[in-house]
Amino acid sequence: MEGGVPGGAHELRILVFADLHLDRAYPWATREVGAAQRAAQEITFEAICAIASAEADLLVSAGDLYDFDRHHPDTGELLRGGFERLAPMPVLLLPGETDPADRVSLYEQVRWSPNVHVIREAELVEPVLGLTVWAAPFGTEADMPAANPGEIRLALLRWPAPGLVAELEGRTDVSHIVVAGGHSPAQAARTVAPGAAHPVEPEDPAGGIVLLTVAPDGTVHASLRELGSRPPQLPQHRFATSDLEGMDLAVVGEEQTVRGEFVRNLLAPDEDPVHLRRLALLAGMRALEGRPPRR
Repeated sequence: MEGGVPGGAHELRILVFADLHLDRAYPWATREVGAAQRAAQEITFEAICAIASAEADLLVSAGDLYDFDRHHPDTGELLRGGFERLAPMPVLLLPGETDPADRVSLYEQVRWSPNVHVIREAELVEPVLGLTVWAAPFGTEADMPAANPGEIRLALLRWPAPGLVAELEGRTDVSHIVVAGGHSPAQAARTVAPGAAHPVEPEDPAGGIVLLTVAPDGTVHASLRELGSRPPQLPQHRFATSDLEGMDLAVVGEEQTVRGEFVRNLLAPDEDPVHLRRLALLAGMRALEGRPPRR
């Protein structure tokens, strides 16, 4: 698509998303539910790229793009291919808390296409002529340099230090501020928070993105847009201690079975809580693996 530049004849459109959390673990979910959630996150990524291709001149990922602790080997190729297909559109990647840019991260291991720029520390970049983006990763306390006359300045912050947003809102050379880190979207006069692109917790709102439109006169308008993704659902049945009332635990504890060992472990009167938890964990793991208890 044809993009514009500030002061030119066309608008400039910037799509910002955050907290996609590809490959996230869902410890409360079944294996099938977890797999479905991760597949939905990949679909959300493809949707973001499709929207950017049709409507934007610049794509920005504002942190927690994936979860470093358990990312799949194919995730790097998914991201590389999606961003490469947007070329020559610039793509800015700001690492977050779950995807730090250390030497073994995808930010360092993936062979990104030339249109992708990874922001590893606070820096000022000019992805499009006339537009500068001052990006500050998580924990940054650096000062933003002053903008030049006529320059459109966008501040991109990841969990900013206390008071930094208010400080930037008081500056006349900052056109708009994007704040990422929380999963809930929010908007004020010159500040917008995209929230999570895909909800990852049951209490999260629907996933969404931010589309920033820079008019030819340099004014910036931000609009929040839902992507249609909904929060994951907790299991319908939540265990309660009242469920034990119908069970004869003394009889169960005499069984030479996994559940018998499980009950004996938890009801042992002389065991300390930490040891009990470890024994219960061991019995539960054996049960999940289909292994019998030790006699």
